[in-house]
Amino acid sequence: MTEINPQTAYDDNNIFAKMLDGDIPYHKVYEDDKTLAFMDIMPQAEGHVLVIPKQKAVDLADLEPEYAAAVLMTSKKKLCKPSVKCLNVKALSKCS
Repeated sequence: MTEINPQTAYDDNNIFAKMLDGDIPYHKVYEDDKTLAFMDIMPQAEGHVLVIPKQKAVDLADLEPEYAAAVLMTSKKKLCKPSVKCLNVKALSKCS
């Protein structure tokens, strides 16, 4: 396992940790063993979804490679491709 960034300690009380622990509600879009995707409560665009890893990390450099890859694959395969099909469009600009 990769060492947590020594300059900034992971905060077990951050909002994403609380969501993963089930302490605060969220609208789940997708979940697997390495990721959680949910609707943004303050979206900058309609339908904005956030995908987070289920590994404690302060920044991307702290993630194990399989968790970083899982976030990208969840975003691409589980969210973007179904959205393109559902909306009957060729592509979504924010998914590439």
